[in-house]
Amino acid sequence: MSYIHLKPFKVDNEGLFETVVPMEDPVVREVTLVLREWGNIWKRLYVERETYKFTTLRKVMRDLLDWRRQLVTGTLTQDQTPTPNCSNAADQHSILPRFFR
Repeated sequence: MSYIHLKPFKVDNEGLFETVVPMEDPVVREVTLVLREWGNIWKRLYVERETYKFTTLRKVMRDLLDWRRQLVTGTLTQDQTPTPNCSNAADQHSILPRFFR
């Protein structure tokens, strides 16, 4: 069994400075980036024993993880799937890190 999964991609600027860009939903990509950033904040809150902030962020991250899983697997209905311009994750991305500093 292999745990490596190759995703569809496109190559920009082929040559010396080429960039590999995954061809996935922009909302999924944004949620992934938000979760990566919040993961660092979450670890810091654990080390600093900020219990309330730690558990609050954990709940939000779990909700985002579940939402991302549903986006990736395609189990959301058309009404449940957000459009990129009304993505709540982008709004939370700019607000939550300021709260948890």
